[in-house]
Amino acid sequence: MDEGALQQAYTLAQDLARSAGAMIREALGHAPGAHTKRDAADWVTETDVQVERYVRAGLLEAFPDHRVVGEEQGASGDTSAPTWYLDPIDGTANFVHALPWFSFSLGLVVAGEPVLGVILDPTRGELFHARRGAGAFVDETPLPSQREPGVTGHLVLTELAGDITWAGMRALVPWLAERHAVLRVMGSSALSLAAVAAGRGAAIALHRFAPWDIAAGVAICREAGLAVVDSQGHDTGLPEGELVASHPATVAELWEVMRQTNAGT
Repeated sequence: MDEGALQQAYTLAQDLARSAGAMIREALGHAPGAHTKRDAADWVTETDVQVERYVRAGLLEAFPDHRVVGEEQGASGDTSAPTWYLDPIDGTANFVHALPWFSFSLGLVVAGEPVLGVILDPTRGELFHARRGAGAFVDETPLPSQREPGVTGHLVLTELAGDITWAGMRALVPWLAERHAVLRVMGSSALSLAAVAAGRGAAIALHRFAPWDIAAGVAICREAGLAVVDSQGHDTGLPEGELVASHPATVAELWEVMRQTNAGT
C-alpha cells in the first residue's frame, strides 16, 4: 500500500471504531443474546456479531481487494492481500458482566507487518491509534515514545490462558514481587496492550492469543517506541506463541524469567 492508501485506511479505521463504540455502549448492561461457545467462560453476544458485520462491510466497501479476518465470522479474501484483523469486542466476558474493561480492536497487516491499529475503550471513550511512521496516540494526545527500563513499583499486565494460569505467568509473580511490582489480569489483551503503550503499565506478557487480539495493539506499542518480542525471538511481524511488550531491556529481563521456567516444564 502506498502512503495515500494507508492514510485512507487509517482514517476509515478510526471512524469505524467510533461507530462501533456507540453500538457497544448502547448494549452495555443488557448484552443482548449473550451465550457461550466453546466453554462456560467463552462468551459471545449479538453485539459482537452486529459490530463485526458493520465493520467488515465498511472495510470491504472501501477496500474490496483486502482480506478481513474477524473473531466471529472468520476470514474472507486472498491470503496475500493486505489483511484486517478485527475483534468486535475483546473481553466479551467483561462486557457481558458489565465490568468496564473491554475494547474494540482493528489492525491492518501488510506483507506480514502490522502497519496500523485502532483500539477503542467504549466505557471511557478513549481511542488509541497508530499508523506506521506517524507515531501513536490516545485521542489527539501523542503517546510517550521514551520509557525508562524496569518494573519496580509498576504494573505488569497479562491474561490467563483461557481460564487457567500458565508457566511463565506463575514464574513472574514471585520475580515481580521481589521488585515490588504487581501482575494484573485485566480481561482484554487489546486494551492491555494499549494501556502499556500509553505508559499505564510497565510491560505486558501474553501466553495465548489470536491475531485479532493483538494485531492493533502490536502496531500501537511499536509506534510508541516499545519492543514487542515473541517466543521465537522475533521483534517484527505478527507475534506467535507468547509475547512480551515493554522497554527493550525490560523485555529481555522478562523473557529470561519466562524461558527459564519454560525450559524446566
